[in-house]
Amino acid sequence: MNRIILVKPLTYMNSSGIIIPFLLKKYKLNMTNLLILCDNLDLEPGRCKLKLKGSSAAHNGLKSIANSIGSNDYMRIFIGIGHPGSREAVRDHVLGDPDTSELSVYEQSYRNAADAVIRISEGLQEQVMNELNRKKPSS
Repeated sequence: MNRIILVKPLTYMNSSGIIIPFLLKKYKLNMTNLLILCDNLDLEPGRCKLKLKGSSAAHNGLKSIANSIGSNDYMRIFIGIGHPGSREAVRDHVLGDPDTSELSVYEQSYRNAADAVIRISEGLQEQVMNELNRKKPSS
């Protein structure tokens, strides 16, 4: 079985990338081994999406990581939290607790993300990406 190292930075989101270069060096990893899990306002709650690389898309945590490692070439799993509807409500939405009616949706997305991490560590990133990124059929 492959080794998975889970890290939750203890810094503010805007500084969450500071630890990454240290971890890559300490565990003798390169950026192809790096997988970041983060929230995403543009995905509805419960939906996860895998990207192999890309811009920070205005996500301050991803900006911090890119600045710390000098690249946007790392995998990321986005966990949808939905948009609150107005720009003014974003801060409270991101930092607040989810609505209790959505808790089961979030719990399922966390399970999906955890399963994706394990499967990616087993070399199944293309399969995981195809499954997570597939559009859900309309009801």
